[in-house]
Amino acid sequence: MEHKIYNKVRKYKMPLFLRIFIMVFLVLFWIFMVILPIPGSAVIWWGSIIIGFIFILEARNLKFITKIRKWLLYFMKNVKNKKIRNHKIKDFKKHIKQIIYKKK
Repeated sequence: MEHKIYNKVRKYKMPLFLRIFIMVFLVLFWIFMVILPIPGSAVIWWGSIIIGFIFILEARNLKFITKIRKWLLYFMKNVKNKKIRNHKIKDFKKHIKQIIYKKK
């Protein structure tokens, strides 16, 4: 799924500043949806954060986006279990750090 979206985004060859602007917009939209939850909006904010990351990442980092997508899905299914919730939050932090440090 991430590879298809990545290929469609890169096919249009948008400039970097436009991709960053769209990514910031999607991340702000994601924060808004998390703070003010609307019933049934989990899929929307889940998709917006994944697509936001795809706009600025390189192809070699797509495996981390796949991990984050799977993490979000598993996290939403088991949000009531405190042990799983804490473990998944640590995993999310680890994956974000891997993306940031691999980008440099």
